Amino acid sequence: MTPQRAALHALVVTCAGFLLIPVAAADPLGLYIGGGVGRSTVRSEQVQFAALTGGPLDGPVALSGHDTGWKLVAGLRPISLAGAEIEYIDFGHPTASATPYGFGLGYSADVRARATAVFGVLYAPIPVPLFDLYGKAGVARLQTTASATGGLGCFPPRFCPVAPGQFHRDQSSARLAYGAGAQMTLGRFAVRAEYERINASEGDPDLLSVGITLSF
Repeated sequence: MTPQRAALHALVVTCAGFLLIPVAAADPLGLYIGGGVGRSTVRSEQVQFAALTGGPLDGPVALSGHDTGWKLVAGLRPISLAGAEIEYIDFGHPTASATPYGFGLGYSADVRARATAVFGVLYAPIPVPLFDLYGKAGVARLQTTASATGGLGCFPPRFCPVAPGQFHRDQSSARLAYGAGAQMTLGRFAVRAEYERINASEGDPDLLSVGITLSF
């Protein structure tokens, strides 16, 4: 092989190598693990305070609070358009309270929600390298705990006896879970922004998070 042919061959091989780099970097397939953190909302519907007599203190109320939530994820993307994930999500432990003006129901409460979820993931076929839009749906095992103390009566500027009440609920159930997100791939890492929600009759917890995954 002449020196000119050898140089040309080396140039072709080098150019081909550079052309293959974006393809390899953009390849999203395989196993990955990761996590995320963000702002959660935890809800508890139909909170019914029980008076000391055992009867209802007042009509039911809905509790809602924000906290910092986090999650761990493990996933598999065998083809470019579909994959599956399993997650542990901790929606946090927010508090909620209400102090009426005059007569009414005042309360102080704390709510907690955690879930283990399995999702199927569908990726949009968009022609943008290194970027994905996706939706996900699945089933979650949701655990919720809500505890509260309340009182029905007169509050400042009025004054009259206040009837105390209590509420506590521990519940675990299988529920529909869904979400959507976007991610940017950077080599073996991907940066994600994601919204997830669990559909529950006792109150739908949700999490808006940012996170990172590592592919193998």
